[in-house]
Amino acid sequence: NNDIIKDLENFKNLDETNSIIDVEERNEIIIIRIYGKDHPGILSEIVAGISLSQLNILDARVYTLSNGMIVDYFYAKSVMNDKKFEKDDFDEIKKNINYCIDNENIDFKKSFYNKLYFWMPKNFLSSLSTHVEIKQIENNIYYLSIQSQDFPGILYFVCDFIFQKGYSIEKSKINTRGFRVYDGFYLKINKKLKNREILSLSRELESHINDLKNEIMGKRKFLS
Repeated sequence: NNDIIKDLENFKNLDETNSIIDVEERNEIIIIRIYGKDHPGILSEIVAGISLSQLNILDARVYTLSNGMIVDYFYAKSVMNDKKFEKDDFDEIKKNINYCIDNENIDFKKSFYNKLYFWMPKNFLSSLSTHVEIKQIENNIYYLSIQSQDFPGILYFVCDFIFQKGYSIEKSKINTRGFRVYDGFYLKINKKLKNREILSLSRELESHINDLKNEIMGKRKFLS
């Protein structure tokens, strides 16, 4: 993407005191561009802020630069199909992202439950299997691939799981097609995992996703 290449070149001239959150709409897609100082858990915080803005993330490009800064791009749509965005809506998205970055101990599950009201019509009968696979790419770099049913907060919970394990996300590719997500993450893990540890980690994350899916989607009956 030429825009990303151009941004990466321009951001080289900024120092770590600079941060940017830019929101715009193109062809009914909300594009969120973020440049700022990296810290543990920041991706899950950004994703939470976007989700709490009643947006469904369709695609994302996430980069960690050698100078300790991040350049992230998120492409999203409103969960409300007839939503018309104004400048105030863009400001609210920025506010939600900053709020999630600046505050700890937020109970995001309750907010994701609220999002279900808009999800019920399209996801009511959807129930798709989950598949998680982890492969070592080189030394301390591992590739995590996830296929799962989409549900409110899934990307946040995956990123938070990775953060809680003490791993860092070097790069990711997020893709949502209909009711299904196809997400990939390049993880930096500061130790060599044995094959049985990789398999155990994959099964743990797969179980974690399924438990959350059942819990959050199970709330539908209280919203109907």
